[in-house]
Amino acid sequence: MTARIGRRRLAALAVCIGVGAALCAGCSGPQSAAVPTIASIGSPAASENVLNGIESLPAPKLLAVVGDAVRDARSAHVVGTYSPPPPEATGGRAAEDVAGEGVDAGNRVVSIDVRGSSTTCLGTVEMDGGGSDRVRSEWRRIGDEVFVRGSASFAALIGQEAAEAAFVRFRAGDERIAPWLRLLDPFGPLAGVLETEGSGASIRLGAQGVDRDAQSLQLEMSSDGVLTGTATITTVGPPLPIALAVTDATGRGVFAFDGWGEGADPERPEFVDAALPVE
Repeated sequence: MTARIGRRRLAALAVCIGVGAALCAGCSGPQSAAVPTIASIGSPAASENVLNGIESLPAPKLLAVVGDAVRDARSAHVVGTYSPPPPEATGGRAAEDVAGEGVDAGNRVVSIDVRGSSTTCLGTVEMDGGGSDRVRSEWRRIGDEVFVRGSASFAALIGQEAAEAAFVRFRAGDERIAPWLRLLDPFGPLAGVLETEGSGASIRLGAQGVDRDAQSLQLEMSSDGVLTGTATITTVGPPLPIALAVTDATGRGVFAFDGWGEGADPERPEFVDAALPVE
């Protein structure tokens, strides 16, 4: 059971790993890919106690069924971390040279905890390490409005002094927060995995296969014959992802998913509008 997946898979996964490296310098990177629209090939099992049969499907059809279930869920809870690569993993080059010009990733670890959909969500993003204090931020997105507050180091990072004491409102299209919003998209890490077009990479049933005790199966992702990550899918009820781990030149991302379809209802806080950028 093997399916070809596009090389853009790693670019889409950079939503949560490469972008993590870019945050320290505010680099925007490529726009995150949307969850693919996949033609329905049958609704997944509705009961949480019924086997969904994905272990018997060929890889392309399995990916289509998983994509359909993800799309139907509309929302999720994702917790994860980005860890930058060690120097030896980048051929001796600095992390900023791998992630992009002007990026100062240092040795920070980026942690995310997000609940909701791509346009309505709440969550936290934290960065640790790098020889500085912990950078903490709390986010609420309600459609086109994005509210954020955080630690003094975060307020300095985004150039909004008021964010230490109060929520600051941005518009979702503001490029100053674009990298952060890509981290706050709960579907961002999955977009590339569900893409089946193109060539150069593949996905297949992993060596672990089906874990009947855990009611899940593991898929392995590879590029040019090198294992780059794994995705764990539930085999009971709707076939939804429960874990994802991926490694590329920009670092390693590890994500866990639950709360599918539960949504989020962030409260609109009192706020001040974001200060205009200094010319």
